[in-house]
Amino acid sequence: MGKRERAPARPAAPERLAKVSVRAMVERLIRGEDLLPGGGSLRAMTEGTQAHRARQRAAQESHPGYAAEVTLATRVAGDGLTLEVSGRADGLFERAGQWVVEEIKLSDTPPPPVAPWPAHLAQAACYGHMLCADRGLDGAVLRVLYVDAQGAQTACFENAQTATELAGTFHALARAYLAYAQALLAWRQARDAGLAALAFPYPDYRPGQRAFAANVYVAIRDGRRLLAQAPTGIGKTVAALFPALKALGAGLTGQVYYLTARTTGRAVALAALDRLCRDGLPLRVLEIVAKEKCCPRPGGVQCDPAACSRAKGFFLRLDAGLAELAARPRWAAPVIRDAADAHALCPFEFSLCLCETADVVVCDYNYALDPAVRLQRVFQQRHDVTLLVDEAHHLADRARDMLSAGLDTAVLGHARRAWHAAHKGKEAVHRAASGLMQALRDAAGPGDREEALARPPDIHVHAERFAQAAGEALDSGLAAGPEGRSLLDALLMARQYLARLQDFDGRYVALLARRGREVALTLRCLDPAPYLRDVTRRLRGVALFSATLAPLPGYAALLGLDADADGLLALPSPFSPERLRVLCRPISTRWQHRAETAGAVAQAVAAMVRATAGNYLCLFPSYAYLADIHALLGPLLPGVTLQAQQPDMDEAGRAAFLAAFQPMPNGTLLGLAVLGGPFAEGVDLPGDRLCGVAAVGIGLPQVCAEREALRAYYGQNAADGFAMAYRIPGLTRVTQAVGRVIRSPQDRGVALLIDDRFSQAAVQALLPSGWLPLQTADSAAQVQERFAQFWGEEAAGS
Repeated sequence: MGKRERAPARPAAPERLAKVSVRAMVERLIRGEDLLPGGGSLRAMTEGTQAHRARQRAAQESHPGYAAEVTLATRVAGDGLTLEVSGRADGLFERAGQWVVEEIKLSDTPPPPVAPWPAHLAQAACYGHMLCADRGLDGAVLRVLYVDAQGAQTACFENAQTATELAGTFHALARAYLAYAQALLAWRQARDAGLAALAFPYPDYRPGQRAFAANVYVAIRDGRRLLAQAPTGIGKTVAALFPALKALGAGLTGQVYYLTARTTGRAVALAALDRLCRDGLPLRVLEIVAKEKCCPRPGGVQCDPAACSRAKGFFLRLDAGLAELAARPRWAAPVIRDAADAHALCPFEFSLCLCETADVVVCDYNYALDPAVRLQRVFQQRHDVTLLVDEAHHLADRARDMLSAGLDTAVLGHARRAWHAAHKGKEAVHRAASGLMQALRDAAGPGDREEALARPPDIHVHAERFAQAAGEALDSGLAAGPEGRSLLDALLMARQYLARLQDFDGRYVALLARRGREVALTLRCLDPAPYLRDVTRRLRGVALFSATLAPLPGYAALLGLDADADGLLALPSPFSPERLRVLCRPISTRWQHRAETAGAVAQAVAAMVRATAGNYLCLFPSYAYLADIHALLGPLLPGVTLQAQQPDMDEAGRAAFLAAFQPMPNGTLLGLAVLGGPFAEGVDLPGDRLCGVAAVGIGLPQVCAEREALRAYYGQNAADGFAMAYRIPGLTRVTQAVGRVIRSPQDRGVALLIDDRFSQAAVQALLPSGWLPLQTADSAAQVQERFAQFWGEEAAGS
C-alpha cells in the first residue's frame, strides 16, 4: 500500500473586523446601576456640543498647542476577530513635559461631582492608552473636566497614569467587548447563511413588485435614497423587506429599520417578517412601542430610581434579561413585556438596549429621525443602517412636527400647581413658571387670536430661567413624587423650545394663539427638506415609499432628495382598472354650503350602499360633518348597520371598528370615519371585507395660520403654494381612502367621490390615471343605477 497523501490544509478563515467607538465600548461595559431621570439625555443633546466648543475655545487661548477633537485609533486581535477602537479625544495638550488627555462632560446643576464618573474616567484612559501607544509615551495625565452650558468649569479631576496602567485599563475593556462582539459575530454568521438561502415568500411577484424590490436593493447597495410611488395592493411591505434582508445577509448594510407612521403599519410589517422567517430563519426582529404605551405604571412616571423600582438597579438586572432573549429572536412587544416583567426591567428602556443587536427594528418614524428622541446609541455611532420608510406621504408633516417646538401655559400651569401642592415653601420653580406664563400672556395680548409671526417674541430669558429651576429640582431628587412627571413634561417642552430657537430662520414661523387665559407659542418648521437630507445622506440606503406621492418630483424636493443622485420610481397599478368603478357626484361640500347640500350628500351615500349588500366606508373631512350626515343616513338606510369613528377611540376601539368588517357579510355595514384617519389609510380589508368607499370632499386641511404660512412660504419659493399647503395633502387622503377597496387581483369594488371640485383640471392631475376620465353621476338615482350595473356585470361574469 502506498503512502497516504495528506489532505490539503483548509484555508484559514478570513479575519473579521469589528469597529466600535471608545464611547460606545465604554458605555456598554460601564453603565452604573440605575436608570437616570429623563432630563439628562436631552440636556446632553441641546447643550453638550455648545459646552464642549466653549471649553475648547477657552483652552486654546490659555494652553498654546491645545488640540481639540483629536482622532485616535488602535486595533486588538481576538480569536477570528479583530477589534478596531477609535474616537476623538476632546482635548490634548502638553504641560510641564507631560501630555494631558482632557475629557469634557456637561454638568451644570448643583451639587458638582465629588469624583469622576467611572465611565468618563474610562473614556479618558482609553484615549490615554492610544496616545501613549501612538507616540511612544511613558504615561499621560487624565483630566475629566465638568463644565456648564457656557463651558465654565464646575469640577475637575486629574490622575497621572503610566502607559502600563493605561494599557491595562484599555485591554480589560477591549477583551470584554471582544467577547460580546464574537458572540454577535457568531449570530450574524448563522443569520447571513440563512439570508443567503432566503427565497421570496410567494410563488411569484405581482406585476411591478419585482421592479420595486430591485430598486430597493440597488439603493442599499449604492448607499442612495429611493422615492417610490407603488400602488396600493402591490405588496410594498414584503417587496421592501425582502431585498433589504438579502442586502443585510450580503454585508451591504448592518441593520434595517422599518419606519411606520401608525400602529397598523407596524403590525403589517411584523406579519410580513413572520412570513419571511417562517422556515426558522435566524433573524432578530425588534418592535419598539412608545414609552407611554408600554410603561407598567399607571400614567407613567419619570425614569428616576427614586420614583420607579424598575429604574432602581436596572443595569444590574439588564444582562439577565438580554441573555434570556438572546435565544428568542422575535422581540415583539408582548415578548419584551413578559421578559421585562420577569426581570423587573423598564420595558421601554429594555427595548432600546435590544436595538443595538437587533437585525431588523420596526418602529415609529421618531426613533430614527426625531432629533429629540432618535436612538443616539445607533444613529450617532454607526452609519451602516438602512431605513425603509412606509407611508412616506406622511413624512413631511411628521418631520415638521419633529423640528417644531412650543410653549404652552396649560402645561406650565399644570406643573406649577402640582409643584406648589407638593413643595410649599420651595418656590423657585413656581416663580419661574409664573414668570414664563406671564411673558407668554403679555406677548399674546388680550382677546382670542391666532397669528403667524416672522420672529418669536423675546421671551427666551424667561424660558431659560424656568428650564434652569425645573432642571435643578429634578436633578436634586426633590421632584421624585407624582409631581415629577408634570414638571418633567414642562421642562422638556422648555428645552425643546430653546433648542429650536437656535435653528429659527426663514424656514420657520412663530405661531401665537390665545384661547381665554391659555396661550400657546409654537416655533413651526415649514420646510423639513434640509434636515431630512442631512440625516439620511450618511446612511446605508433609504427607501421611502407610498401609494400616494403625486407629484413625485414635488415630494422628492419636499423630503430632501437630490434630483441628480437619488432615485425616483413610479409604478402603475398591477390591477385592471375595470375592477374598480369610480363615480363622481358633483355636489359642493365647501364649508359654507354643507348645511344646504347635506341631504344630497346623504342621498348619494345611501345610493352607493343600496346598489348591493356588503361592507362600505364613508369618509369625511371632519367629525362634525360626519355627525351631520350620520343623523340623516339612519332613516335612508333601514336595516343597514351604521358605526361611526369617535374622536377619542383607543386601540381596542379601533380594533373593534375594523373587526366589524367581516368577510362574507350577511347584511350591509356602513362605517363612517374621517379622511386621513386610522381607517382611511394603512388598513387592509381584502376581498368582500370592503366593497366600496365614499370620499366626501377633496380632503383639504382646515384653513389656519400654519397652513396659510405654508402656502406663503412655498408660494415665494416658486411653487404652487395652495397646492403644497392644501390640495396635495387633501387629495393624498382621498387616494389613500379609495386605495382600501382593491387589495388583490381578485378584488372588485366601487368608489364614490362627492364634490364638484373633482372636475377641476388641477385636481384631476393628482388623481390616479386609472380613475380617468372621471365619470359623473347627476343624481343619487344615477349613482345607484351605475353601481348596480357594475355589480350586475360581476354576477353575469361569474
